[in-house]
Amino acid sequence: MEGLRSAVWEYRRGQSWLGKVAVTGTACQMRALRKMQTSGYAPTRLLQSEQLSIGLFCFETFDYKSLKTHLESRGVDLSKVTRMEIKKGRFRVFQHSELVYDVAISKLEEIVRPCCRSCTDFTSEFSDISLGNVGSPDGWSTIIVRTDRGQQALDGVTAEGLVEVKPVAEVKPGISETIRLAKMKRERVQKVGEKAKP
Repeated sequence: MEGLRSAVWEYRRGQSWLGKVAVTGTACQMRALRKMQTSGYAPTRLLQSEQLSIGLFCFETFDYKSLKTHLESRGVDLSKVTRMEIKKGRFRVFQHSELVYDVAISKLEEIVRPCCRSCTDFTSEFSDISLGNVGSPDGWSTIIVRTDRGQQALDGVTAEGLVEVKPVAEVKPGISETIRLAKMKRERVQKVGEKAKP
């Protein structure tokens, strides 16, 4: 949320504050944005700014320092990394087209941020638009439009030719994989909760 404050205040034009901003983040960040918008305690200019929220599909995230230490200890030169991806249960690191590190996600359990273990939201349900690569072929993203503002934004970039859109029913594996992972994330948190009961 510090980035939102920065966007509204530091990048203002002249003396006026920036009235339109887009916020991209994980499910927990989208939830925090909605709480701020409805709480009445946030600074007025933050509440009055027109915000498009773009939520990312997220099963869990890694603690940055721990991930950095982990990768460096495996000989990965972070200054040369061009892409990281999580796909089919594996975490992969690339330097351009060369795969330089590949490990099962289950092997990175110790560097997952603790708060992720209690989050049930895989598809950023509180955003205007949710997107991620689950359910889409390589080079494409699955998009879930959740609000009128999200639909207007998608229609705008489509009309400008900035993105190409096709129905998810026309691609493989399709929305079923997104639904499966969303259910899996909810069930994982429920199981953790049941184990914690005395």
